[in-house]
Amino acid sequence: MSVTVDHKVDSGHSGADLGVRDRLVRAATDLFLAKGYAASSVREIVEAVGVTKPTLYYHFESKEGLYLTLMRRIAEEFGGLVQGLREVEGSPWSRVKALCLGVFGFCEERRPLVRLAYSIYYGPPQGAPEFDFDVYYFSLASAVEELVAEAVAAGEMRDVPVRETAFAVFSILDTAMELALNHPDRNPTAKGLERLLDILYRGLRPDEGAHP
Repeated sequence: MSVTVDHKVDSGHSGADLGVRDRLVRAATDLFLAKGYAASSVREIVEAVGVTKPTLYYHFESKEGLYLTLMRRIAEEFGGLVQGLREVEGSPWSRVKALCLGVFGFCEERRPLVRLAYSIYYGPPQGAPEFDFDVYYFSLASAVEELVAEAVAAGEMRDVPVRETAFAVFSILDTAMELALNHPDRNPTAKGLERLLDILYRGLRPDEGAHP
């Protein structure tokens, strides 16, 4: 299992250093996902990369530091994605769809890292360092709610309860992501997700029953 990660060049690290860091991140992601955080050792991580323990300690100080680097990386990418999608142009409902499809695409592109975050958040305690996942979860929920409120205000939707309607949108997105991450054979794909959102929207339009 491999991870495609975008890097920013860190001051003080050479290109070779960044290559080693990336390989350590990938190896740790694979092991944490396969065995859990607590059961994965520094020895296993460095052996998978072909380096020594001091190399890992040089780059991350500890296994905890490596884990937190993983979590911060995906959180920063996700946070930047949500913020960018909140600001796209278009009608409120088109932006709701763009947000949902963008987040779904992110989960597919970053599948190993996202699955790791899910396993830590929803799984049994693994002794992993504490990390606040909720702030990113609620940032997405808040973005969906704000866009639904704009759609209602713009007359794209009937005068429906905003919070409950946003919850329905978010539930469709969340279910699609869960299936894509954990049951690839039942992955609705982006097209399927878009169809589901369109079905919901038909019942929300002022001219209920019309095709979007």
